[in-house]
Amino acid sequence: GTMYANALDFRKQQMEIERKTILGQVKTKRDRARMLRAESSKYGEQASEAETKSKQFTEKLVEAEQQIATLRHESVMIDEESIDDAVNRYEQHLLSSARQTEAIQAEVNEHEAHSQQTSERRTKRDGEKRELEIDLAAVREKFRNATQTRTKLESEESLLRLLQTAEVNADVSATKAISQADDELPKVQKAILQLRIESVEDERNLLALADSSRLPPSRDVQTLLEALKREKVTCYSGWEFFATNFPVSSIREKISQLPFIASGIVVADKDYDRVVELSNVGSAGGEAFVSLRLSAPVAVAPVSAISDESFGTWRVFGPESAAYFDTGEAADEHVRLKAIGENRNEEVEKHQRWYEDLTALVSRLREFRDSYPRGWFGEMEQKISSTEFRIADVQSDIQRDNDVTEKLNQSIADGNKRIKELATETAHVEKRLFRVNHFKSQYADKIDDWKNQKDELATKAEDFRSRQSTKHNE
Repeated sequence: GTMYANALDFRKQQMEIERKTILGQVKTKRDRARMLRAESSKYGEQASEAETKSKQFTEKLVEAEQQIATLRHESVMIDEESIDDAVNRYEQHLLSSARQTEAIQAEVNEHEAHSQQTSERRTKRDGEKRELEIDLAAVREKFRNATQTRTKLESEESLLRLLQTAEVNADVSATKAISQADDELPKVQKAILQLRIESVEDERNLLALADSSRLPPSRDVQTLLEALKREKVTCYSGWEFFATNFPVSSIREKISQLPFIASGIVVADKDYDRVVELSNVGSAGGEAFVSLRLSAPVAVAPVSAISDESFGTWRVFGPESAAYFDTGEAADEHVRLKAIGENRNEEVEKHQRWYEDLTALVSRLREFRDSYPRGWFGEMEQKISSTEFRIADVQSDIQRDNDVTEKLNQSIADGNKRIKELATETAHVEKRLFRVNHFKSQYADKIDDWKNQKDELATKAEDFRSRQSTKHNE
């Protein structure tokens, strides 16, 4: 019984070993079958890709045959003619047409240049003839007008006054008169300006007399007074202070002692420190006083300075009028200023008229000199003598140019007609050459490569199919 049991165990072990061996063999065969199927599928895909590409090249070759057939059918290419021969034939035709066009155009350009020169010469001759005829008719009229202008100018009182003479030759003396007037005008203008300034000052004085019965201080003093009062400084002009605080009989003496205060400003002692501060540019409010732009120095002193007996050494002249401090003089001063003003106004009007006469005279003298320079009359006479002789020659030249222009224009028309015909023909040939070149670049230059690639792909496809079949059979 023991031996039988052992035999069964041994047999059982052998069967287990055989089972594992068979299972291993089955797995190996399955793995190999899977590998063979994958390789077969890969070769199939490669074969399909190669066949598709080969078919595409075949289609391109067919399309190329159709295109060249169309070109031959439409006579763009001659039967049996190669692409390169067709390109060469059209290029030679275009070159020949271009040379013909260039030669004809050169001839036309030459004729046009000659015709243009002739036309310009004829136009110039026509203009010369018209100008000569106009000059011949106009020269006497110009001379007559010039003589009238000169005579009128020589009789002008302003010119005789300027040159201080009873008679004058305008042609000889015009330049000299212009120079003298240029010197005189600024002097007259300066005199007018000075008179007007004096007149304005007198008007100011008259207004002050009417308002306060005293002459006003200077403009600089008035300006500074107003500025100080805006700063709340108690102040007066020197004239006003003297008139208010001293008897009229003693003011002349005070003026001799303190002329700078008479023509300046007096401030209350309590405000003098503020005035000192304002005179400093860097102080608060000082900048505003710089902007007053005073034209002359103005003395400003406190009331206490007037009692100071330490006077300097000087002499005082003026003022002529006591109306600066004596209201009793106001009426007489008013009458005096009125009389002076009336006389001055007459003087201004006289100077103004002379200035206007001089200005107008200079303008007429310059116009005369510009219009009729020295030698002008002799030039006019010489022009008359030469004009008639030149008119006959110009007319002869005009007729000859007309004949030449007519012949040239006919030659130009014939040449342009032939150029237009060649241009039409060239455009037609260029279109055909474009089609041939397009076929050459898109098809002809690639046909050999397409054939080689088609054959190569076909061979590859056949090889891949063979490998696929082998793997499938395995």
